Amino acid sequence: MLLFLNFFLLERVLIMRNVYYQSVGNPLQADRLPATRPTIEFATETLECTAWMSVLQVSGIATIIGAVMLLVYRAPGFAILDPYDLLIAVPVIVTGLAISTVQFKTGFRCDLAAIGQLCRDHDILFIVDGIQSLGALVLDVQACGADVVAADAHKWLLGPQGIGIFYCSDRALARLKVRTVGWLSINDPFQFDYRLDLLPDARRFEPGSENTIGICGLGGTLELIVAHGKAEIEARVLGLADLLCEGLLRKGYRVASPRGEQERSGIVIFTSDQHPTGALFDRLTAAQIVVSVRGGGIRVSPHYYNTEDEIAQVLAALP
Repeated sequence: MLLFLNFFLLERVLIMRNVYYQSVGNPLQADRLPATRPTIEFATETLECTAWMSVLQVSGIATIIGAVMLLVYRAPGFAILDPYDLLIAVPVIVTGLAISTVQFKTGFRCDLAAIGQLCRDHDILFIVDGIQSLGALVLDVQACGADVVAADAHKWLLGPQGIGIFYCSDRALARLKVRTVGWLSINDPFQFDYRLDLLPDARRFEPGSENTIGICGLGGTLELIVAHGKAEIEARVLGLADLLCEGLLRKGYRVASPRGEQERSGIVIFTSDQHPTGALFDRLTAAQIVVSVRGGGIRVSPHYYNTEDEIAQVLAALP
């Protein structure tokens, strides 16, 4: 984990339950957010995954602390998020800004460094959902100024479900309030002292006993990532995505995902003017090609283990 996420201290990292599908034990629960103001507003934008928004909104922001979530609206189908849109829309009372590294239904890769600088300039906690990029694209938490990075293991990290990674900066550690604790959240747990002597680092947020099997599975996939190399994996993923996009355009398909040098990711979403998305999905599924339907189109997400021949198979299966 240290090598992949460029963490300086392991104590800034905790292993947690699934971020999205089990809100219990998630360090981003609303009752763990800063309680320095009677009303806390969180900002995000309208192309975020609904599961990510539910962590910020449904699981407690409205019902536990009465906060308001500000949405930065964009035109339908408009994939690119300009950090300055956030600057205009985010009021000074916003405490945190939450955004994904890569948008799940467009494949747009956000300019984290610019958004992170915006957050630092306005003393806003920068909260990053890394599930659509960790394991495929390099993420330097210090360089982009992220205060919190959370990601489950079962996507690009290729790990088991029910385990995830949570990074917490020193700044966030000083502001986040612990509401849910486990017996390992304190110093010297085997002393069985009834004093609530919380650990001084991110481990204070770990609830209950460790998911040992999940940790072993995630550890194995992280070893693979380190062995192959972060930069090499990113280059491979982007290269395969570029190859797919070139083939799709040659066949007359419309690529919805941004392909600018700083905006592209491993997610490619495409549509057809002649063929319904559902029919394309059924055709690819019948050819034993695993894709999904997102943002009104077909989403293909080649990873570093995929081959050029497999990209050719996708293109050959399309009418």
